[in-house]
Amino acid sequence: MNTVFQKDKIGLGKRKRAVARVFFVPGNGKVTINKVSGEKYLQYNTNYLNAIWSPLEKLNLKEQFDIIAIVKGGGLTGQTDALN
Repeated sequence: MNTVFQKDKIGLGKRKRAVARVFFVPGNGKVTINKVSGEKYLQYNTNYLNAIWSPLEKLNLKEQFDIIAIVKGGGLTGQTDALN
């Protein structure tokens, strides 16, 4: 994956101690969190995955973008909320 990330193309989310840097890149609807598949990172929890995809589903953009995220701190619930 040779994607060049620019500082002006980044989203930042926080929840308690969890901090997420989020990049939206054109793609087909994959989630990558800390270089791991989003499903595997979030332990295949459908509630977490649905929470991440809900903003893009409302805009009908789920199949047009991939989400690449770098998260630190907190637990999985806090990290998921930071990704929203």
